[in-house]
Amino acid sequence: MLGAGYQTTELLFAGLIAFPVHALAYQHRLFDIPLTLTSALALWVLTDLCFYWMHRSSHRVRWFWAAHVTHHSSERMNFSTAMRQNATNIFNGGWLFYVPLSLLGFNPVWIGVCYALSLVYQFFIHTTLVGKLHPVIEYLFNTPNHHRVHHARNPGYIDTNYGGVLSSLIDYSAPLPANAPTSRSSTASPPVLQQQFAGELVARIPRHRPRHAPTGAARPTPAAPVAATRVGAT
Repeated sequence: MLGAGYQTTELLFAGLIAFPVHALAYQHRLFDIPLTLTSALALWVLTDLCFYWMHRSSHRVRWFWAAHVTHHSSERMNFSTAMRQNATNIFNGGWLFYVPLSLLGFNPVWIGVCYALSLVYQFFIHTTLVGKLHPVIEYLFNTPNHHRVHHARNPGYIDTNYGGVLSSLIDYSAPLPANAPTSRSSTASPPVLQQQFAGELVARIPRHRPRHAPTGAARPTPAAPVAATRVGAT
C-alpha cells in the first residue's frame, strides 16, 4: 500500500509540480542538444550523477532524510523494500537536483525516461538472493552487493554507496567518509538504519527515578560489589 501511494502521488504531482519547472528551465536552456546515441549516454551518466547528489543529500540533510527514512525502515532487504517510499517525496524537492539538466538543454521527457529506467534497475538490487557478481560488474555498477552495504547499520558502512546505476564510478569521484570500509562488499543483510536510530532515541529518554523512597517502603539493599578477577587468577 505504501508503494502504491508513493507511485500515485509521484505520477500525479510530478506533472503538476516538477514538470512545469523543468519546462520553464528548458525554455531558457543554454544549448540545443539533439537526441543522439552520444547525448543519450551522456544524459544517462548525468542523470545518475544528479541522483547521487540527491541521494547523498537525502542522508545528510534532515529535510530530505525526513522523507527518505521511510525507505530505510524495513527490517528485511527484499523487493518490497524498494517500494517502501514516502508518499510525500515529490513535496520535499528532491526532483530539483535534475532541473540543471533541463537548463543545460536536455529535453525533460528524456530526463524522465532516464530517471524511470534508473529506478527500474534499482528495484532489482534490493535483494539478498544475488551474491557478488563479476569484479568488473561490481566495479562499474551498483549491484545488490553494493546496495546491501548502503542499507547496512555497521558503523563503517553507514552513509556510503549513494549511486543509482554507476555506483562505483560516481562514489569514487566523490570523497567518502573516513570510516568507510576499504572493502565495499557485504554478504550479510543486517538491520537497517532506522532500528539503530530508534534504539538511540529510546536510550536518550530520561527515566524518572525518585530521589527518596515512598514513606513506609523499604529501601532496596545495594548489591555487593563484585571483586575484579584477572584471567588466570585462582
